[in-house]
Amino acid sequence: MLRVASRNRDDSKGNAPGASRSGIQRGQAMSIFFSSASRTSVPVFHLLRFFSVTGFVGIVVTAILLALFCRQLVIPQNIRSSETTSQALAHTLLTSLRPELHDYLASVQSVDPQGSVDQALSARLLDLFEQITRQTSVVRIKLYNRNGIVVFSTERGQIGDNQANNTGFVLAGNGRIASDLIYRGTVNRFDGETEDENLMHTYVPVQASPTGPVHGVFEIYTDMNNLVSDNRRIAFTILAGAGLILMSYFGLLIWAAWRASKIVGRQQHAIRERTSSLEMFAAETLGSEELAKRELAAKLHEDLAQTLSAIKVNVENSFAKIGVGDASRESLASAVAALQAAIKQVETLAMELRPSVLDEFGLLPTIRWFCRQFERGHPAIRIEDDISVPENYAFGPLAIVIYRIIESSFRNIARFRNTDRICLSLQLADRAILLAIDDTSRDATYAAAARSDSDLNARFAGARERTTLSGGTFSVTHNPAGGITLHARWPS
Repeated sequence: MLRVASRNRDDSKGNAPGASRSGIQRGQAMSIFFSSASRTSVPVFHLLRFFSVTGFVGIVVTAILLALFCRQLVIPQNIRSSETTSQALAHTLLTSLRPELHDYLASVQSVDPQGSVDQALSARLLDLFEQITRQTSVVRIKLYNRNGIVVFSTERGQIGDNQANNTGFVLAGNGRIASDLIYRGTVNRFDGETEDENLMHTYVPVQASPTGPVHGVFEIYTDMNNLVSDNRRIAFTILAGAGLILMSYFGLLIWAAWRASKIVGRQQHAIRERTSSLEMFAAETLGSEELAKRELAAKLHEDLAQTLSAIKVNVENSFAKIGVGDASRESLASAVAALQAAIKQVETLAMELRPSVLDEFGLLPTIRWFCRQFERGHPAIRIEDDISVPENYAFGPLAIVIYRIIESSFRNIARFRNTDRICLSLQLADRAILLAIDDTSRDATYAAAARSDSDLNARFAGARERTTLSGGTFSVTHNPAGGITLHARWPS
């Protein structure tokens, strides 16, 4: 102890000013390190860009869905109206032709498909059919007998076809009128043929009276090209109108989003400036705190400990000069013991404020020293370390940060947790310095009690702040075994 005091005394005489200046410079460097590390770039959320893209996609999808919805409302109604018109036209034509059609159909009821080819209408009916196809929208006419045989068609190649299974013929044969719109290039679901035009097929039963038997079926093909064109035009108009209205609304929303982004941008700028100021203040506070601890530890170690050592030496000299029977001998012995205890307490306090071994030997010996001291102070807790960092690795200003995180975390765990083991890991991996602290206990009762802790972030806020301000990332969680696991990572 006297040797240490003597060395400190020599240092205080010859090297104290330089050491003090060096300490101040190191403290300033640490403050700059904290401040620069805390100015991490935070990705900015571009509100206007995000809203523009998502809004435009939403507008396009909405316009298409709205157009489809309106199309399903309008176009089917137009088709039903055209079916009604076509049926009315077929019924009107049939009314004017009914007497002659009855006579003709009566004469062809028993013909076979080949025989019906030779059948022909009267000149008057042929003339009327020609006028109908020339003066109206009807482009084709067919006649079926009761057996479903095509006995007449304006397309002679269809005469003689057997359409007994034709759905339209079956419906008309049962006294019902059937209609269907067939688009160009699609298959007619009634007779199975592919049409070259947009046609409305209408099947009308030929009866002497509304309640009389069906003698045959009268079918007309009505030109629907204009209707299909109108429907397409309606669909396009609906889509264009919906798109125009929605795009106008979208423009208004974009303007509102632009204004909002400007306001949010100003607020974010103010928040970033305030956050940056708070981070710099916190960094400077931590740097100043470390500097103050360093200076106070140096003063305790170099001034107060030396003074107490000098007093102890003087008391010991006086003690040696006093005879054995002197009454003051016992008092001097007590004073020497008290001074020895005071010197030890001062040195312990100085080491807690700032371990000199950190500056003299580096971080790794300091961690091992701290673990030994911690185990002496907490006999029930065993520390298991896994340090794979080279002894000569230069941590720089990060050394004190890692030490303080280990120190505060260990003491926090020992104070608030029931555990019998703390695992410490410090490694270099993936171009980063990785620190992990785990207090998983071997005893299941400790693990069960550990799960009651919930507010971990608040308990380890200091460690998180030090890690973040030094340019690292920090996390603390409950591990599956019920303990607490801390992770800190710094790019190397």
